[in-house]
Amino acid sequence: MSIKYFSNNSTRFLKRYGFLLVAVTFLSGCEFFKKDKAADVITKTADSGVVNVKTEGTGDTLLSIDGKSVLRESDFMSSMLQMLQANPYFRGASVDMLPAPIKRKFFDELIKQELIIAWASKNNVESEDDFIKAKADVLKLVNRSLLVQHFEKKVLDGIAISSIDVEAEFNKNKEKYVKVAGGVLVSGIKLDSEKADDFYEKANKIKDASEFEELAKEESEKDFEDFGRVRAGGERGLDRTPREIKTAVLRLKKFPVVEKVKAGKSTWVLFVSDKKEDVYFDLDEIKPQIEMMLKNAAFKEKLDVKIKNLRDDFKVDVNEKYFESLEADQAKQGKPVGDTKAKKKSSVAA
Repeated sequence: MSIKYFSNNSTRFLKRYGFLLVAVTFLSGCEFFKKDKAADVITKTADSGVVNVKTEGTGDTLLSIDGKSVLRESDFMSSMLQMLQANPYFRGASVDMLPAPIKRKFFDELIKQELIIAWASKNNVESEDDFIKAKADVLKLVNRSLLVQHFEKKVLDGIAISSIDVEAEFNKNKEKYVKVAGGVLVSGIKLDSEKADDFYEKANKIKDASEFEELAKEESEKDFEDFGRVRAGGERGLDRTPREIKTAVLRLKKFPVVEKVKAGKSTWVLFVSDKKEDVYFDLDEIKPQIEMMLKNAAFKEKLDVKIKNLRDDFKVDVNEKYFESLEADQAKQGKPVGDTKAKKKSSVAA
């Protein structure tokens, strides 16, 4: 697992994980969980058996609508914590670890929710029959979810990662903990062999990347590519550099240089410059992040064991005929059918 997002590159963090902010948990916006002026008011929904606890928010007022405080600092922190806990990738992370731009983006999403809630309150939506039914259904799901979260928290809290474990992981995978990525700057143009030879002759005298880019775009703007800084490894799914190009440029010793590289059926003329070495984190800089990563890995394994033990503690009967009939119906309709054996082996969890 790479922990590059713990560096100061907030822009990349936003690009990679910004989708989480759009998917703000409904709990933070649900009126059932909103903070009320009356502190510690506890009620119970008869149909669902769910206890509704409303407490007054604390800290500075961060958002007011029509002069009424609707979001205080404690509300904001609680909502962000819910978002972190709802996503397995961030399990164990703290709100303090989020960069300021992430917090602001999240807050902007909460403003949208609060405006909708203000509209709903003004129009007395909570008294509508379809809302009452939908709310009861959601409360049942929330109750189930909280029970599962409570169980998972007990499992997570029971995991201890020692300093020895952290240091061993760091020493074993130092190359993964990159603080500032090194490598070489690479741009190039994809041409057929004959044109590549001619272009190489013209470009071979160039010593500046901007001049090379200008010349390449005059030749064919659509075939020009700026690969950015190319390094060994690279982030899976993000590195779009062809393997042949990466291998060739990382072997170079002299910079800047114009190179010609065959990649698949294409020939690339490349401008390679500005070689830099990777800068790595020191252990003391990333101890908490490595501990969290190891704890997450241990959590997944321990949870599987706990679920297996639960299946031994309780009599579990699965109506396989129901699912077999579903697959049979799909087969008749010509729809693709999944791996039945794999499904039967999988653990059943809420």
